[in-house]
Amino acid sequence: MGKLVSVMQSQNKLKYVFVGNRKFVLEEMIGLNLNLKALVIQNTHLEKDNILKNIEHKIIQNKKELLDYVENNEFDVLVSNGCPYILPISKLKKKYMQIYIPLIYLT
Repeated sequence: MGKLVSVMQSQNKLKYVFVGNRKFVLEEMIGLNLNLKALVIQNTHLEKDNILKNIEHKIIQNKKELLDYVENNEFDVLVSNGCPYILPISKLKKKYMQIYIPLIYLT
């Protein structure tokens, strides 16, 4: 993950949105001091985690709410990790990154 971390750190002026229910990628993004907002899926372990106490976040209840946020808010990069909804990537005019945990451990 070293190369990805370097790229993200060099881009810390960008606005990042994390979408999902997994804590580990979000922890890394927080550790990089990125300009970050987390969209956390309702009724998941992450929703109840203390990690959210110190960051800007929103609880997402359904796919429509998520798509409304994506369409109506300014950000540069969307990072999806554990998002249960299929996103219309071809319609997004922003950078998108899907993170699969097994791939992170291999790099």
